[in-house]
Amino acid sequence: MTVPLSVLDLALLGTRSTSADALRDTTQRGLMRVLAATGDTPADREVLSRQVISIATELAERVAKLDEPANDVSLNRLRAIFGSTFVILPRFSAANATELQQALANSETIQDGDPLQAVTWFQRAARVREGIARLNASLAYAEALGTGEQINLQVAQLPFAENDRWVALPLQPDRPLSASRFSLVVQAANSLDVTGPLAGAFVDEWVELVPNASETTGVVFQYDQPGTAPPQCILLAVPPDLDQPWNLWSLQQVLLETLDQALIRAVDPDSLDEVGHYLPGLYFAFNREGETVSTDLTAA
Repeated sequence: MTVPLSVLDLALLGTRSTSADALRDTTQRGLMRVLAATGDTPADREVLSRQVISIATELAERVAKLDEPANDVSLNRLRAIFGSTFVILPRFSAANATELQQALANSETIQDGDPLQAVTWFQRAARVREGIARLNASLAYAEALGTGEQINLQVAQLPFAENDRWVALPLQPDRPLSASRFSLVVQAANSLDVTGPLAGAFVDEWVELVPNASETTGVVFQYDQPGTAPPQCILLAVPPDLDQPWNLWSLQQVLLETLDQALIRAVDPDSLDEVGHYLPGLYFAFNREGETVSTDLTAA
């Protein structure tokens, strides 16, 4: 791992020069963000002197940290030189390198032979996932600026299985989805060798539950169970005009009038007070003119 600036240069940079250019050079190397004065007045020199002393103190503290014990000496020294906010991609080795390499080589196959399936998924996910959205924007800017970096997605599905199919593709009726699959989408160069030391940036992850194509379900309805008793009332209707046979209009009028009369006469027992005690009662028809059979309870 190459360090662009030697430790000796870092220790002496603040003490061997008091020029504004040296301070700016220090700032560009990530040691300290300062804005040095550019004039040659006594006040400007006083500002430069204070900045030099501050930088020299910072350099001395960082040099002292280089010999502190750490699990990763290289990372510890880089952070000591360039600051704790300096982004470093440590190298690592994949424990399942052989299986991972085999899975990446099968990337196009598990996408049904269409490598653009991963691109479609990537662009759709960028609309709702912030991490993927930032990566998508970075790749778009790089392509626009012509830096040579462009989207190059590879899909690895683990554990590796022959004749596998990517879980991000639409389901097929004859191929049920595996119960548990780990899908890894990698943006890397074609020359990626996972069997050697690797360095990369983690972008985003999430766990997604994919429903089955069909499920056996039940539907419950809550309703009043109908009574099993026979009807307690019968409507017996005769045509209003005996000279005219039944027709749809006259039957409709009889039904509507019956419903209106039922609403008028329908009274619950609570509304009748003590009279409700005598209900149900009997009702006898009475014809004053004597034109039909009737019951006269007043007769002796």
